[in-house]
Amino acid sequence: MNRILLTCLGFCCLVIYSCKILAPSPEHIDKYTLRAQYRQDACFGRCPVYTLSLYENGLLIYQGERFTDKPGTWYQLLGRSETEALISQLDALDFENYPTVFPSQIPDMALRTVSYTSSSGTEYQSAFKEQAPDELAVVADRMKELGDSGSFTVYDGPLDLFGEAPDLEPQEIIVELRAGVNPTEWIINYSKQNVQYVERLAPNSNYYLITTDPNLMSADDLIPFLREDPEVVSAQRNRPVSPRR
Repeated sequence: MNRILLTCLGFCCLVIYSCKILAPSPEHIDKYTLRAQYRQDACFGRCPVYTLSLYENGLLIYQGERFTDKPGTWYQLLGRSETEALISQLDALDFENYPTVFPSQIPDMALRTVSYTSSSGTEYQSAFKEQAPDELAVVADRMKELGDSGSFTVYDGPLDLFGEAPDLEPQEIIVELRAGVNPTEWIINYSKQNVQYVERLAPNSNYYLITTDPNLMSADDLIPFLREDPEVVSAQRNRPVSPRR
């Protein structure tokens, strides 16, 4: 009897140990099939910037970039039924007839992008701000709800697993202001993004060098907002910041 009991206990321990090893985890994402992603980009404010990735086995990866209570990489495992239901919703979307980006009348609103890979390997993507078909908005809202949940565990594995760490040094932008605009007064409009005035690039010109803090808003995110500014003629990236001599 004792031998049978020990055998059963050993078998149970082996099953538990095997399940722990075989459970999906971020370390093995190169072996998993990515089925969907939800991306929320920057707005002209403190909108959370992050990407949520759903794998076929239910592994959910959250990569927080800015203005989020989950900075870095986090993960959780969805149940099979929930994973299959969400993938079925995505599969039913009319991606083939959606534009890549739906028109928007609100330039400073966060862009929301839903990406999906069908079982045949066809990749789809569509982005929107305030206007989208109801069925697409429902799926986006569901993925956002999953991203906002508190069921994630922080991933403290190799940093390069999900790409190199972003460059958080100040980034330079060359901006051309309209005649008569005072750059030191104009820059105050962007104080929440920690945009800094550096210098005028040439005497009697309207070109100025500014820097943005990528911890708050990267140069690539800020430039579209600058181009919508009525006091701005043009805006473009400058070379990366380097020590001046």
